[in-house]
Amino acid sequence: MLPLELAFAHGTMGPLKDALIPLTDRGLLFGQMVFETLLVRNGRPLFWPEHWKRITHNSASLGFSHPPEGEVWQAVQNLLSKAWPLQNLQGQQSLRVMFTAGCQETFPLASQTTPHFFLFCRNISSRVPFVQQGSLQLHLQEDLRSAFLSQLKTNAYALNCLALEKARAQGYDDALFVNPEGDLIESTTSNLLWIDAAQNVCIAPENAACLPGITQAVICAEFKKQGGTVLHKTLNAKRLNEARAAFLVSSLRGLTPIARIENAKFSQQECMQWGSRLNDLLEGCIQPLIS
Repeated sequence: MLPLELAFAHGTMGPLKDALIPLTDRGLLFGQMVFETLLVRNGRPLFWPEHWKRITHNSASLGFSHPPEGEVWQAVQNLLSKAWPLQNLQGQQSLRVMFTAGCQETFPLASQTTPHFFLFCRNISSRVPFVQQGSLQLHLQEDLRSAFLSQLKTNAYALNCLALEKARAQGYDDALFVNPEGDLIESTTSNLLWIDAAQNVCIAPENAACLPGITQAVICAEFKKQGGTVLHKTLNAKRLNEARAAFLVSSLRGLTPIARIENAKFSQQECMQWGSRLNDLLEGCIQPLIS
């Protein structure tokens, strides 16, 4: 039997399906909400400091303050301990942390408004070992999202959801957003990482309209430590042959190889070789956090 899915809202812990958010919450009314999704292994949320830094930066970018870290962290610990007793913490879970600007129906946001935070956690399937993963088939879609909001992790995911649904309706696994210049940006829920002909790891330019990924940053930092080069470099839809291998990267998904983008196919041998190497670097960072 799977562990109970639990949520924390307004100081109360209980089943996720029973959690309530006030209709006057500005996250619902005006979209002033930011969130993070963390992978939990052996009961420990991975890369908490990096996620905390991003969510507090994002809340400030949307014009509202954040709750104290100690208060949020204590609630996280209580939630995880209630959901999964210590003897049952061998699996993997996802943890969602959400901040909103609090309850106020009028403009502008009053400085004294108390921000809200909400948590929920659920069991997820254990991440498949990289060598056993299937490869993804991706569909290109025009990026109609706000460039500003695309760089923040907010609840403005309607266009992401529509892009994913459209891609799957056409037989693909996911969609890749493409800007007016034809550059690939990111998928609906993951970063794009690729390997060029010079064996450099390539990720989106720093000014690109996409979310700066935490798992991707961990992989790139470790690759640099091993003497590799990481470039902020675009992959254009008309020059997909510049990539020797390509991957989607996210906190829950980890590193997933791409088999093809539209009709452009990637060498599965290259994907497996590079993927195994980069995945080992990621796991090398995770093990000290959960041991």
